[in-house]
Amino acid sequence: MADTEFIQVIVPLPLEWEPYYRLKGASVGDRVNVEFARRKYQAVVSAVNQVPQTPPERILEAQPSGLPPVSPEEIRFWRALSAYYLCPLGDVFKAAYPGEKNSGDQVKVRTRQRLQERLEALREKLDRARKDSTRERYLSEIDRVTAILEGKSGGNSVCVPPLSPALEQTAGQIQDAFRSGKTVLLHAASGPGKTELYLHLAARCLEKGRSVLLLVPEIGLFQEAEARVKQAFPGALMYHSARSAAQRREVADQLRTGTPQLVLGTRSALFLPFRSLGLIIVDQEHETSYKQDSPAPRYHARESAIMLALVHGANVLLGSGTPSLESIYNAEHGIFTSVELKQDLNLEDPPQVQLVNLAAERRKRGVVGSFSLKLLEKMHQTLSQGKQMLLVCRSQAHRADCQAETEAIFGPETKSIVLQTPSGAKQLPAASFPLVAVLQADSLLSREDFRCDERAHQLLSLLQDKCLSGGDFVIQTWEAGHPAFGPYSAARIRELLEERRQFGYPPYTRLIDVVLRDPSEKRVNYMAAELARVLSAMLPEGSVLGPLVPAQEPGSGTFLRQIRLMLPRDKALKMRKQALREAVPAFEKERKYLGHIVLDVDPV
Repeated sequence: MADTEFIQVIVPLPLEWEPYYRLKGASVGDRVNVEFARRKYQAVVSAVNQVPQTPPERILEAQPSGLPPVSPEEIRFWRALSAYYLCPLGDVFKAAYPGEKNSGDQVKVRTRQRLQERLEALREKLDRARKDSTRERYLSEIDRVTAILEGKSGGNSVCVPPLSPALEQTAGQIQDAFRSGKTVLLHAASGPGKTELYLHLAARCLEKGRSVLLLVPEIGLFQEAEARVKQAFPGALMYHSARSAAQRREVADQLRTGTPQLVLGTRSALFLPFRSLGLIIVDQEHETSYKQDSPAPRYHARESAIMLALVHGANVLLGSGTPSLESIYNAEHGIFTSVELKQDLNLEDPPQVQLVNLAAERRKRGVVGSFSLKLLEKMHQTLSQGKQMLLVCRSQAHRADCQAETEAIFGPETKSIVLQTPSGAKQLPAASFPLVAVLQADSLLSREDFRCDERAHQLLSLLQDKCLSGGDFVIQTWEAGHPAFGPYSAARIRELLEERRQFGYPPYTRLIDVVLRDPSEKRVNYMAAELARVLSAMLPEGSVLGPLVPAQEPGSGTFLRQIRLMLPRDKALKMRKQALREAVPAFEKERKYLGHIVLDVDPV
């Protein structure tokens, strides 16, 4: 039996090893069908010409799947994520190719059949169409579907107006930083200036024959971004988890052709099969939505984008009006290059910010329910002009209460009052309201979250962007003296960074949460205490906190315990992470406690 017929594969299972199979003529990246533990899976060949440690007669046959192969760049990216986020390689593969267990080559056949059916239906509609505008729409769609079937793309169609001199200067600074090989942190408020800059950088990259990935934090923000991108790049590809499996496969198939494309997507777009990626833009890089909480890999799109760029030799642009402290730290230490897009390029007349001290107003009898009299006056003025306003409530329950209050005060005019929670308000278009008010800003503060001040600044800045030029932004709070309600200035950033340094929080350390889940409270308490003892013995003194009792959903029937690790950001960090990756499975195996422990690197 020749050694050359043995291969290793990546299976979509949480394995810390890559099993052996027999298959002649295989290449790394081939997708094959295998049987593991009496179940059938689709796997990826990770190595060929192997000499197995297992007796040859026990090694099973693998079968070609007929599906497009996985590129070497994809596998390198998976390995980088697996190593950094301390998760099995099979979990990363499963995230990159979800729901494709034992799918065979029928998927691609069915997709092509559906496209052919779509093309025939469009041609029939074109024959029946009478309006020129309708015929143009059908012709455009016919061209797009035909290009897909022929393995071509309209992704290079570009309609980007020239930049202003000031924006062109900023673009030049970014290009200079790219030539130095550094990630660029663009400090820019939301607005047309930032978007124009993104699109011009994308166009320049496409002209060089390389693809572009533009990431937005969440699906709720996708529609506005899609409209802007499609206007400049009619052939751009859209990708997020809410699209159908067929639509996502269509995007992947187009990228495999190697034709340069612009892809607009959420964090899952990082796993697309790019063939020549030249630029990754991470818009609103500070947003917590970029972090995957569950299942593994629990990755952050910002850091993962940098890993992906290294694999492809691509550039990375991180954009934000209120950058994360981690990114600011990296810029200050020369890891990133910082470029600023001046505010006056985006908004000529910024909103007027008014901080309302509810405690002082209450003493003057200037508060009615959830509203200060100062805010009510501005609301009356706005409604009298026939305009809408946005009121941001702390929760859904508070939103319902405010709805009842506004109906009692304003009656029929309530229809012009938009009530939203912070998460809902974030998804509204920028520059939409002459008046935006945060009713109980104190809810943004938490004594248990070391990031709460930073996040309060970021959210308030984003909500302020919802104001029209020259509008009013009102912040109601019982703690008017809290610095979180002041400007996110350079001095304030220095204060926050100094607090992090004194208490040993990121970016000066790396956090890893070790989370135990168990239906038995007694058992989870015991196991968490034992694991904390094991980890304390192998890690630097003071780096193990807990076990703690984290928040969880009521009625879940599962008890949670968390051990927080604060590891020094030094040359030994990688070694300590690898030791942790080995210690936890060893603990699980020794205690027969499998499936109860997860590792969350860089939790947010």
